[in-house]
Amino acid sequence: MSQYVDSEYYLKSFKGTTIPANELDKYLLKASEKIDELTFNRIVKIGFDNLTSFQKEKVQRAVCFHADYMHEFGTEMGQ
Repeated sequence: MSQYVDSEYYLKSFKGTTIPANELDKYLLKASEKIDELTFNRIVKIGFDNLTSFQKEKVQRAVCFHADYMHEFGTEMGQ
């Protein structure tokens, strides 16, 4: 299981403000898992570190946007 974004990236690079700090890691992990699912684990197979800088940035931004979406509109997180 890979987590493509940490709280520092979310707060400083993405400039996210939607998710409270005490829930941030949980949402970022779940969003990373969903991105893996949606990409049929191709990122896992290739290895995140083997992606280009452009690809890494797109994956990280997708994770942040999805984490915000899950927080805003709900998710199946099974809290």
